[in-house]
Amino acid sequence: MKQNGIFLIIIFLCMGTGLFAQKKQSIETIHYTDGIPGKSDVVEYFDSYFKKFLNIYEVPGGTVTVVQGSQVLLNKGYGMAHVLKSQKFNPESTVLTVSSVSELFTSIATLQLYENGFIDLDADVSTYLKSITLPDNFGPLSVRNLLMHTDGFEAQIIGGNATNPQDLRPLKDELSLYITKRVTQPGSMITYGNIASNILGVLIEDVSGMSFAEYTEKKIFIPLGMNNSTFEQILPPKMYARTAIGYTNPGHQPYPYLYVNLAPMGGLRTTATDMSRIMIALQNGGVWGKTRILQPDTVKLILEENFRMHPDLPGVTHGFFEMEINGKRVLYKDGDGLGFRNRLLFLPAENISMFIHFNSDNGEKIRDKLTNAFIRRYFYRASVDATFEDSHDQDLEKYAGVYRPVQADETTFFKITLLFSNYVKVSPENGGLRMETPSLGEGYGAFIDKSVWQKAGDSLFVEVVRNKVTSHSIYIKDDLMSSRGYHGVYRKLSFWEEPDLHFTLVTYSMIVFHLAFFFWPLATWFFRKRKPDFKPLPTKLNVAAFTISAIYPILFIFLFIVLKGFQQLLYGVPIGFTVLISAYNTAFIVALYFLFQLVKNWKTLKVTLFDRLFLVALTFAILAFNWFLFYWNLLGFSY
Repeated sequence: MKQNGIFLIIIFLCMGTGLFAQKKQSIETIHYTDGIPGKSDVVEYFDSYFKKFLNIYEVPGGTVTVVQGSQVLLNKGYGMAHVLKSQKFNPESTVLTVSSVSELFTSIATLQLYENGFIDLDADVSTYLKSITLPDNFGPLSVRNLLMHTDGFEAQIIGGNATNPQDLRPLKDELSLYITKRVTQPGSMITYGNIASNILGVLIEDVSGMSFAEYTEKKIFIPLGMNNSTFEQILPPKMYARTAIGYTNPGHQPYPYLYVNLAPMGGLRTTATDMSRIMIALQNGGVWGKTRILQPDTVKLILEENFRMHPDLPGVTHGFFEMEINGKRVLYKDGDGLGFRNRLLFLPAENISMFIHFNSDNGEKIRDKLTNAFIRRYFYRASVDATFEDSHDQDLEKYAGVYRPVQADETTFFKITLLFSNYVKVSPENGGLRMETPSLGEGYGAFIDKSVWQKAGDSLFVEVVRNKVTSHSIYIKDDLMSSRGYHGVYRKLSFWEEPDLHFTLVTYSMIVFHLAFFFWPLATWFFRKRKPDFKPLPTKLNVAAFTISAIYPILFIFLFIVLKGFQQLLYGVPIGFTVLISAYNTAFIVALYFLFQLVKNWKTLKVTLFDRLFLVALTFAILAFNWFLFYWNLLGFSY
């Protein structure tokens, strides 16, 4: 009996220390295969997720809303909306800046005009525009092209915003000032760049006779009871006081409040609760409660794919972009602003939607992780192992090169930013392809850092992560690489366009300019002292060479200083850019004068062979650097 008692005590102690206790499974490692098991699970999961990742990525706060059918499963705020005021995120009252998520409402308003017979989606949009004139190259541009972002316009980067209400302008005036070029045939490829939504905004104003803000309030927000939503940029004081602040990362410095002149592309202020109502409406054939904002067939245009570059690639709808995660078709719309990251996503087949918002630049890292984790948790599917062929396919060499988004800003001086980002290097590797996003990385979201791709068909490749095949595919044909996402089509650059060549040209030029600036005057002084018969360069040629060698390095440094504040371009062309461009144009005139003096005096120059070779090297440096300036639109005034 005594031995049995001791044995029971030992068992009890072991259980207390957890020796025989089963380890509790982490909430983040549980997976379901057939959907969300209940509201409590969603709440528990997101509570755990936000607590962990807001801390890891130093994000002040955010909100999340999950809707299934007509039921709101989760609508909750986490962390701080305004750090200085200790104001927490409240899904009911915190006013959110949702940036490009605004474009969904622009699409809905346009489709309402279509439903009521005011416009034809396949008609040339210029038929309805009274306030602005569009570039007419590449032929007619349909309303449907604009809705699906197959409009062919170059991305709109410069302007569109203001730092104070006095600088607000009517939509038509702002768009006329900053309208971009058309670079591809409408309907041929995805060329997202914000410009389409702004044209649709003017269309809504011209056809309805109301301002864009007034139309969306009367036809969308009031019917749905979205009482904390508006496209008006001057908010009522009480609403402004509830607005979440966007923060830098690192630094946690607050960004200024942004007044959006081009509101259809990113000017909506709303709340998480209000967003739940549009989510319910779209998941229920256009109805929220007893209110209908769209007919079921029209909602299908928003939720069903209408254009894709390849049968095996995700496409676009009349309002969303498409992707596949864990075997599930997902529609999404992101909204990125200064200090804000948003995502609205739908799983149409499952009748589930989610809206997330973070008030930090670092929110982008949580957003992508959360999207994938959410779908993998509730719709789990085992990954497929990658199977690379043990061969070196010579055919893969034709895909090698550097690719850049088709609609990247090619015609303004903002093009210079493409030297450091937004391009992808493709190279064959082990029977597949390796993709790299050098320097500052690929800013459009399709490719991140380094990735490996396995051939899956004729010119079709799938991404491989940790030897598992993902849902991300690309298609490369005729020097065009098609992928998913906002900037889903990339063109292969010619050799003379590749960043590495331009870095080489600039490096060579800067070395020669520095040698000419520092050592040439010293050499001249030295030989004058040592050789009485020394013949220096003609004065005009000498001054021109010295001036050029001094100006270009200084302006090149100034270029980086100015680019550091590129966010100022959101408000228009800063004075620093104007001064820089003017200086480069002036330096170009001096360079021409140098070349003129060199040609004029070449035959009569009484200098050493070394001097002549150095003059040739300087000439090549001047030509190379001015080619660099010309290619990146830093000569002339390309605004």
